[in-house]
Amino acid sequence: MEALLNPLTPSQSSVERKGRHRLAKVRYETEMDALRRQQYALTMELETLEYARKLRSSKSVWEGFARRQALERQAAVFENAQLKKVLQHHADVLARLRAVVEPATMPHMDDDLVLDHVALPRNWSNVTLHERLDAQRALLPSTFRKHGLDCQHDSWKQIVSRVDTATGDIVLEISTCLTVHAGFADVGDAMSCIYTPKQPLHVENRSIEILEILDASCHIGQHVHCVAGETYRRRFARKCTALHDRIVFVEQTIEADHCDVPYTETKYEALEFATRDVCQWKMFRCVRLPPPVRDTPALGELQRELMASFAASMDNVIDALESVVQSLARTKTQDNHQLRWLLYEG
Repeated sequence: MEALLNPLTPSQSSVERKGRHRLAKVRYETEMDALRRQQYALTMELETLEYARKLRSSKSVWEGFARRQALERQAAVFENAQLKKVLQHHADVLARLRAVVEPATMPHMDDDLVLDHVALPRNWSNVTLHERLDAQRALLPSTFRKHGLDCQHDSWKQIVSRVDTATGDIVLEISTCLTVHAGFADVGDAMSCIYTPKQPLHVENRSIEILEILDASCHIGQHVHCVAGETYRRRFARKCTALHDRIVFVEQTIEADHCDVPYTETKYEALEFATRDVCQWKMFRCVRLPPPVRDTPALGELQRELMASFAASMDNVIDALESVVQSLARTKTQDNHQLRWLLYEG
């Protein structure tokens, strides 16, 4: 009523309107400032996220490239290793074929070749025998390396027959690598039973017997061959050396009497530890037969018989080795059963 009875003057209403307008303008500017600050914060956050996304995308691209490069490099290394293995195998095959095709190129003054055809003296002494066998054992690594027996391969056998152009002798070289799936100690015991038989061991047309045991590592034996109604004997000396991961056997011929078989043989053997249940038996033997003579008709037949016997000796040794290993395994099983029974009884 008071406002109606006493209305404001025009000057007062204008001042109030301007005041309200000023307050509205201040409130508008305050809200706009807040919105601008919020817009700036959101813009900065958006730019930060965009920059991080670009970095992540670039990093993933480089990581993918590096991963592809690593996979390609790994595949190349594997392919190179496979190719190197194939080339090494081909080189070994070529080396063996070259040894067969070019026998005359082999030097005749090497120490191992001298040991191959120079027999031990008939009136040998223990000192001379051990010196010769120790010298032969020292040549075993080079001999194995020369004939491809220094690598870990599967079972294989190679027989090379050639003629020595210097002496005219017929040379028979037999290289053997046999993977035996049995324990190292069991195979070592089996080889000891085979190489030092208590009774003469008869194989096809020949027999092997021990004549004298010099010591724990060395013994004297003889091979007896029956060919064309004649009996030929070859005496030999064999020495065994046991190491922590291998057992080495070396053998040389003792100078023959007039009634003995006219040939010499040198043998290198090694039993090597591979794994707990696998070992490798490697052997290289060099047999030198004199050339046939007209007044000795049995010699040619002897040579043929010896070649056949040497070629089959690997199978004979494998059969004997398998038989002895199985026998030792059965003995161990029986001993274990007896021990368990005694423990049970106790």
